[in-house]
Amino acid sequence: MDWRAAFLSGDPAMQWAAACSVAEVVTARDRWVDSTALHEARSGAFDAGVAAAEADPESVIPAAIAGARRALFWERTARARLVPPVSLGARRWRVQRRTAGDVDQFVSLAAVAEAEEGGTVLACHPAPASGWRASSGLAAIADRLATAGWRWPIPPGHAIEDAVQAVLAVGRDRAAASLSYMYPDLPAAVVDGVVMLVAGSRQRTPRPWPGVVWLLAHRGIDAALADAGTRVVIDGLIAGHHARPSSATGATIVDGTTRRLQLVPAPTRASDLVAAANPSDRKPHPMAMAS
Repeated sequence: MDWRAAFLSGDPAMQWAAACSVAEVVTARDRWVDSTALHEARSGAFDAGVAAAEADPESVIPAAIAGARRALFWERTARARLVPPVSLGARRWRVQRRTAGDVDQFVSLAAVAEAEEGGTVLACHPAPASGWRASSGLAAIADRLATAGWRWPIPPGHAIEDAVQAVLAVGRDRAAASLSYMYPDLPAAVVDGVVMLVAGSRQRTPRPWPGVVWLLAHRGIDAALADAGTRVVIDGLIAGHHARPSSATGATIVDGTTRRLQLVPAPTRASDLVAAANPSDRKPHPMAMAS
């Protein structure tokens, strides 16, 4: 089936058939994929493909493929948080300590039905730490990337949000590898640049730049956009090369221990999430807390 013609046809049946075909190709070599994950991949490809058909018809195929991969990644991440794979040697969910506010605990079907009848949406994501909200300025950063000439197949807003979640899940040093697994079509310099944009320089850097999340939380959106380090990283992202924000004249420099408060802590067993996100990599890796 011609995927592009199907998505541009405007026929929901043909668009869904194309999304199913895209999902089959994307999941062809993933042994862990079951019917639930396959359905998520199909839905992700459908939503992204239909949106791209209306906004940018030339990018409909890359968008559909990226949508399927994005849906698979978050399905795998949520599943690993709920029940870590036995092959990791982790404790089973029955003996893991779970607080009343843990969104990863099992919810009965009766509670779901009651919420649906009452029009209530069950929480699916942890509440962000005080002092930072996803809507406090990241959308403005994404708009600045789009205005500057963002030319990569992933929408800048998705790239920024996924980079933040990757830092929360596996730490600053492993975030780029996690994001690259989600979007293998992105150049390595772009992946590293997106992570640096949100989380700043690595802690071992002599003069660390804190990143826009820290700047948003402590100095506001205007200061974050005007910072010389932000401009250097954005220019590097647009050009597709590595950037060094800490070397820019006028860039904000903060101590690494202070910068640790910019994001919520990573999960206790971050290694479980990394291994689950890459089933071919079962060896333990030294993880770092989100910075």
